[in-house]
Amino acid sequence: MPRLGPLRAALLAGLVALVIYAGAFRNGWALDDTPIVAENPAAHSIGAAVDAAFEPYWPESAGVNAGMYRPFVMLTYGIDWTLSGGSPAWFHVSNAIMHAVATILVVLVVLRWFPPLGALAAGVTFAVHPVHVEAVANVVGRAEVLVTVWILAAVLSARRYRHHEHNRSGVWLVLTIAFTLLAMLSKEAGVITVFVLALDHFLDIGKTNTRRAGLYIYAAALTLGWFYVWRAIAGGFVESTIAANVRGLDAAERLATALPVIWDVTRLLVWPFELAADYNPMVIPRRTELGIAAGAAVVFGVAVVVLAVIVAKKAPAITFGVLVAVASYAPTSNLFFSSGVALAERTLYLAALAPALALGWVITRAHSPRILRATAVAVAVLCTAYGVRTFTRTPFWKDNRTVIVEDLVEHPENFRAHIRVARVLEQLGDSTAALGHYVTAASIFPYEPLIAPMLVPLASSLGRHQLALREAERSLGLEPGNPRLALQLAGVHLSNGDSASALAVARSVLSLVPDEPGALLLYADMLAITGAPDWKQQLSRARAEWLLGRPVSATQRWGFLLNAVVGTGTDPAFCAVWGQNLGLVRTLRSDLYESVMEEERQAGASCGW
Repeated sequence: MPRLGPLRAALLAGLVALVIYAGAFRNGWALDDTPIVAENPAAHSIGAAVDAAFEPYWPESAGVNAGMYRPFVMLTYGIDWTLSGGSPAWFHVSNAIMHAVATILVVLVVLRWFPPLGALAAGVTFAVHPVHVEAVANVVGRAEVLVTVWILAAVLSARRYRHHEHNRSGVWLVLTIAFTLLAMLSKEAGVITVFVLALDHFLDIGKTNTRRAGLYIYAAALTLGWFYVWRAIAGGFVESTIAANVRGLDAAERLATALPVIWDVTRLLVWPFELAADYNPMVIPRRTELGIAAGAAVVFGVAVVVLAVIVAKKAPAITFGVLVAVASYAPTSNLFFSSGVALAERTLYLAALAPALALGWVITRAHSPRILRATAVAVAVLCTAYGVRTFTRTPFWKDNRTVIVEDLVEHPENFRAHIRVARVLEQLGDSTAALGHYVTAASIFPYEPLIAPMLVPLASSLGRHQLALREAERSLGLEPGNPRLALQLAGVHLSNGDSASALAVARSVLSLVPDEPGALLLYADMLAITGAPDWKQQLSRARAEWLLGRPVSATQRWGFLLNAVVGTGTDPAFCAVWGQNLGLVRTLRSDLYESVMEEERQAGASCGW
C-alpha cells in the first residue's frame, strides 16, 4: 500500500470534497441565486462584473442591499457565465471545485500539527460536514467558500514569510497581504483574517525565524481601508436588513435571543443532522428576557474559549480550530451588534474547522496500533454518517420550488417559509390559499411589520376589509414612524370611505417624523383628498422636495405660495406650517422672504416670526 504522505493526504481529502457534491451538478438556481446571478447583468460577463466593482453585492433591481460588498465573488460569477453561457450546472461544478481547494488548504494548514493520517482525517471531516451543504450546493454560498480559501492561503503564505530570511521573504509578505485583501473582497467576514494570522503566529511563536510587525501593520491598515470602502458603498444599508429575530430589540433583549443560539451552533458543528434553509422565527425563537439557556450558554462559551487557550501548548490545533470558529461566527452572532441573520448554516463554513481539527487530533493521540484502529473506525463511521447526510441534503437546493416546499414541510414554525409559499400561490392564482399562509405567518411572528404590505392588499382584493384594517394597524403599531406602513393604513381607510381617519394617520406619522419626505408627501396627498386649503398641500410638498434634494422645485413651490400670504397671515395653522419652512426660504430666496414680511406688514398682521 502506498505510503500516505502530506501531498497524498491533501489530494485525497480534496477528491472526497469534490465527489461528495457530485449531486449538486444537477441543481439549478435556488432562492438568492436568481436575483444575484441569474437575473443580474453584473454577473453575466467579466466586463460587467468589473464595471460593478464599486457597487453593492445585491443588484438594485432586487430592491435589497443588505450591506454586502463582494466584488471578487461577482467577478467569479462573470467568469463562470462567460465560460458556460449561464449554465447553472457549471456554477455548481465551480462551487464544488472551490470546496475541494478549501479542503486541500485545510489539510496543508493542519499538517504543521498532525501527521498525514491525522491531517487526512481532519480534511475528510471538513469535506463531508453537512453544515457546508448550503454554502456549496447553493451557488451564492460561494462567498463562504472563497473567504475560507483566501484566509487559509494567507495563513500558509504568512508561515513562509515568518520562516524565510529577511531578504527572501518579501514575496510571501506581498502574497499574504494580497490573500487578505481577496478574503475581504469575497465576504465581509474576511476582516477576521488579521486575527487568524496573529493566532497562527502565536501558536508558532517558538519556531519562527522572523518576528516582524510589518505584516500586521499592513494587514490592519488594509482592513481599515476596506472597512471605509465597504461603509461608503454598502455599509449604510445594514440596518435595513437586520434579522427579524432581533429587529427592534434593545441590547439586553438582543442578547436574550442571541445567547441561546450558541447551543444551536454547537449542535450544528457536532451533530449536524437536522438542518434548515433559514432560522427565522420561530425556528430560532425571539426572546426578550435572559433565562437559564442564555446563562448556561455564556458559561459554556467562556469555558470553551478558556480551555482552548489553556491547551495551546499541548494541543495547538484544538486552539486554532476553536478560536477560528469563534472568530468566524462572531460577526453574525448578534452578540456585539445586530446582523442580518439569527443563524445561517452557510456562515459556519469556516467554523467547521473546530470539529474537523478535533477529530484529527483524536487520531494523532492514538499511540498504540489497537487504539489507533479503534479510533480510526470511530472517525470513519462518523465521517460516513456526515457524508450520507451531506449527499441526501444536496438535492434540497435543486431549485426554488424544492427549497420552498421542503422548508415548509421541515419547519412549519418558520414564518418566512409561509411567506414564500404564499408568494408562489399568488403567482399560481390561488389567492385564498395564499392569504391563509400570510395570516399564518403573521400569527407565528406578530412582530414583523413587513408581512402586512403583502397581506393587506390581498385581503382587500378578496373583500376581507376587517382583516386588512387589522393587519395594517398592527404593522404601523410596530413601526409608528414608517411612512410606507402609514400609506398602507391610510389606503385601507380610504377604501372603506373613511378619509378623516386616513388624514389622521398621515398627521400622526408626520408628527413623529416631521423631516421624512415620505411622511410629508403622504400628508399632502391626504390633504388633497380631504379638500384642505391648497397652501397646506403646497407647503408639505415643498418641504418634501427640499429634503429629497430638489431645491429648484421646492423654491418654485414656495414662490407660488406668495399669493396665499395675503389674508392668511393670522391663520394659526398657516403660521405654524409656513414657519417650519421660513428658515430655508430665507437662505434660498431672500427676495421671497422679504416679500412675505412685506405682505405681513401691509396686512397689519403678524405670525410672531
